Amino acid sequence: MPPALGKLMGLTEEQIAHATAICAGRGVPLGILDADKEENSMAKNLRFGQITRDAIVACMLAKEGLTGPLRVVEGDGGYRDGILNGDLDLQALVDFSGWAHSRYPLQAAVRERQHARISGMPRSIL
Repeated sequence: MPPALGKLMGLTEEQIAHATAICAGRGVPLGILDADKEENSMAKNLRFGQITRDAIVACMLAKEGLTGPLRVVEGDGGYRDGILNGDLDLQALVDFSGWAHSRYPLQAAVRERQHARISGMPRSIL
């Protein structure tokens, strides 16, 4: 979300990169929000608004010079190591051939792994 917002807000490429890192480094929704064996709560869909708010704030902060961890995906303790246990094909993540039908956006990869862990289903991507 920060890349699109950053473009609309007139951020430079470097500021957009930092806004993305600031936003991405703040957390991933827990799988419990979508777990079949858990009761749905009213807070379940707040995450979408919170993600949007975080993206707007991250863009505003980056525009003012705040920096974020640019290697938030591939860096030590980043998404690949901290969330996906090192199991992320970085080349597939940046392969935009057939982009409209890509099965490899990071959020989808994380969501599928969370679902697989909760339900005991095998991982089907990456």
